[in-house]
Amino acid sequence: MRTRNYRNVGVGMLLGFLLLLLVGMAFAETLLVRETFCEPEGGIPDGWKATMNEQATVAIRQVPALAAPTCGAALELADQSASTFPMLERSFDGGIRKGAFEYVVLNSTDMPGEISGDIRADGVGNVIDCRIDTARSLKCRDGSTLKTLATGVEYGVWHTVRIEWDTTTWTYRVKLNGADVTPEAGFRFTAQAVPSSVRFRLGSAASKVNQKAYIDQALVVAY
Repeated sequence: MRTRNYRNVGVGMLLGFLLLLLVGMAFAETLLVRETFCEPEGGIPDGWKATMNEQATVAIRQVPALAAPTCGAALELADQSASTFPMLERSFDGGIRKGAFEYVVLNSTDMPGEISGDIRADGVGNVIDCRIDTARSLKCRDGSTLKTLATGVEYGVWHTVRIEWDTTTWTYRVKLNGADVTPEAGFRFTAQAVPSSVRFRLGSAASKVNQKAYIDQALVVAY
């Protein structure tokens, strides 16, 4: 009788372990990008594509006065051209059906701009459109409608934005500084296409020059 009890306990423990393993596999994530922008000043990190002009509008800068979260450096986007938006983009082969894009952002206090974290699909463009505007608001598109998710996103302060999406429902959620600011149903993609790149962009109009914003700790994962 004791042997049978021990066997039952052993089987139960094995089943419990297998269940935990399956749950863990269901929530496992694959790290695709962890970028701290600690490369040499003035450069662009490997794997990223920048919009550049003679003023070098996108580059890594030492910003000790801003207390950058990592290594005292961050990506600076400076809108110094009347014809080109400062942008930095990273592409992924095959796309990401379920994933997350996270970054730390600071808008300058003297010349703040509209800073966007776009999620894009080949041949379509933006499928998830989120930005922090000059009115200190975090806004994202629910389908084609731009909606305000948070206000009081102060200049001169580092904020963490995280966008999590799922193409099985064509919806996404947004977190600001760790707090979910999305309605319960989530927001809808602007188009039903699998994300294949992420992009930072500064400026709401090409004619608006001298604006600046900074990005640090960019992260992309697939689930």
